[in-house]
Amino acid sequence: MKEKFRLAAASNILVPIYYLLTEKGYTITDDGKMWLAENEKVVLIAEDTLALAGMVYLYENKGEDWRVDDDKIDSFVEKFC
Repeated sequence: MKEKFRLAAASNILVPIYYLLTEKGYTITDDGKMWLAENEKVVLIAEDTLALAGMVYLYENKGEDWRVDDDKIDSFVEKFC
C-alpha cells in the first residue's frame, strides 16, 4: 500500500500559498503587522499567508454566514479543549 502524502505547516509553504491566493484573484498585501487578501467582495486579514488561506477557504465555502451555533462550539470545546 502506498504511503499517504504528507504536507506540514511550515515556512516553506507560505510562498506557494501566496501565489495560489493571487491566482484565485486575491490581492495580497502586508501592512507590517497583518496580511490582507482582498478582492472585489471581501477583505480577509490574518497573521500570515497560511492563515489567509484558511480565511479564504472559510469565506469561499460559508460566505458572510460563517459562524456556527453554540452546540457546535460546545462540541468542539469538549473534544479539543
